[in-house]
Amino acid sequence: MKDNLKLVTVAVVDFSSQAEVIRTILEDAGINCYIKDNTVGNFMSVLTGGIKIQVESADEEAARRFLAENQGVDEAELERQSQEQ
Repeated sequence: MKDNLKLVTVAVVDFSSQAEVIRTILEDAGINCYIKDNTVGNFMSVLTGGIKIQVESADEEAARRFLAENQGVDEAELERQSQEQ
């Protein structure tokens, strides 16, 4: 990651698996994605405000739109798709 990137949080989740699914679908859409605060474990992430999914500020609008459009997608289906790749 470049030092001069301005990152913004577009989603916050409680579990690493959720973060990985979101990262996979954003990256498949061509949006670079970073996960922050994923080192404390699933239980502790709840206490520390969750695991943050971040994108470059220039991609914020596209990422938020993409996530909003795909909110109704079944998480199990997204997980299955990410495992296939």
